[in-house]
Amino acid sequence: MMKKQIIFSIFLFYILFGSPVSWVAEKENSVMHNFCKYEKKEIQLAAFFPTSSPFSRSGIKNRMSQKTLLRKIQINNQSYYQQFIKKTENLITLLHEMNTGNNHYHEVLVYWQFGEQIIGEMALHYNREYHTFLINSLAEELGIPQQKLYSIIALKRAYPVAAELPLALSWEHCEILIEIEEKDKRLFYQQSSEKNRWTPNQLRKNIQKKY
Repeated sequence: MMKKQIIFSIFLFYILFGSPVSWVAEKENSVMHNFCKYEKKEIQLAAFFPTSSPFSRSGIKNRMSQKTLLRKIQINNQSYYQQFIKKTENLITLLHEMNTGNNHYHEVLVYWQFGEQIIGEMALHYNREYHTFLINSLAEELGIPQQKLYSIIALKRAYPVAAELPLALSWEHCEILIEIEEKDKRLFYQQSSEKNRWTPNQLRKNIQKKY
């Protein structure tokens, strides 16, 4: 009797659920399917919120660090600039006087001295961001175009020694002469301008004609 009940129970299980092996396999497939769906969602979320995301903890920390560093650089640049202005205040006074036409000093020599100070400041703080900040701030504060400031720097580089400066010529002459890279060629046109009293326009034309 007991044996018949067992056989009947197995028969009923087959009808309801199929074979035990197929039932177990089906359950395993179901579990794996759900696991894959969960894993796929995690991958999608990871792609949407990567570890370097600005919304992640590390992303927020990095942004705060970058802001702090940027603020520190700005403070340092401003401090360096104020020290430079204080150090060159006598020259800056002369530059202001030249801009208003009330000075009796030779502008070429003043520009050369100021170029020397700018180059020295750039060498002291070897930082490209500060160099840009320095030129922009000087242009704004002194009312001197950036291009002219770069020409002032070029004057110092073209004439490393003050004794070699063409003091008999105007600043307009010097702006043309510093465009000549070869020192001997530049000296030739400098001396020719002094001897023949060329105007800046005549100097430029003679250079173009290879006088």
